[in-house]
Amino acid sequence: MKKLLYLLIPLIFCVSLVSILFFTTTEDSKVVSETQIKRAKFILFYRKDCSDCKELLEKKGQEIHQKDMLLVDLTEKANQKYQEEYGLVSVPTLFVGKKEYIGTQYITQYLETL
Repeated sequence: MKKLLYLLIPLIFCVSLVSILFFTTTEDSKVVSETQIKRAKFILFYRKDCSDCKELLEKKGQEIHQKDMLLVDLTEKANQKYQEEYGLVSVPTLFVGKKEYIGTQYITQYLETL
């Protein structure tokens, strides 16, 4: 019984530690840095509470992932500074260099040309 206890305690500790590290990293990864923005060829601004954004990500998620687009969630407080910096008036909005595509329809049309 003691041997089992000696095995379980470190196992529980390790699982807890891994869980904490995973969830902390996942939460932190939602915040986009200036460096990431500057390096990105494609930047897609969206909000988690936007139905058009959800629809776009569901329908075109694979294409978005394949093109290695930087996704910027504007519901994250730290990312909201980009709204003013990029002059965003609505989401979803896709930037390809200096070119801007606003709305699901225009973004979808652009993605189909790639």
